[in-house]
Amino acid sequence: LAVRAQVAQRVAALRGRGVEPGLCVVLAGEDPASQVYVRNKDRAATKAGLAHLTEGLRAELLGTPIKVSTIYPGYIRTELNAGAAKLPFEVTEEKGSELLVKAIERERAESYVPGWPWWPLGLLMKVLPLGWVAKA
Repeated sequence: LAVRAQVAQRVAALRGRGVEPGLCVVLAGEDPASQVYVRNKDRAATKAGLAHLTEGLRAELLGTPIKVSTIYPGYIRTELNAGAAKLPFEVTEEKGSELLVKAIERERAESYVPGWPWWPLGLLMKVLPLGWVAKA
């Protein structure tokens, strides 16, 4: 019941700002393909949620000494993905770590690590029609 009350409060706050909240639920079966699909969507939704969380924190903390940056990492080879196939534009763990530190120190609102090709691709993804960027 506490969750419902919290959701009701948040919905009311959004509506007060002129935003009509929505909800989408994906139900998947027990077959392996559905489970992989849901795991990938869950991962993508988590990343998007974290990006929006940092945007909200950045807005709330604007004008304070606290800086909030959103850093979008590209393909960084680590021990976690050591057995995976080599990916295009992949960087080593050392290079990725160096670039992450530089991105943090710059204190930009958003950074892509490595910058090439992810920065221009990130910009394009925001402006291109969805049909052009959606996977077939």
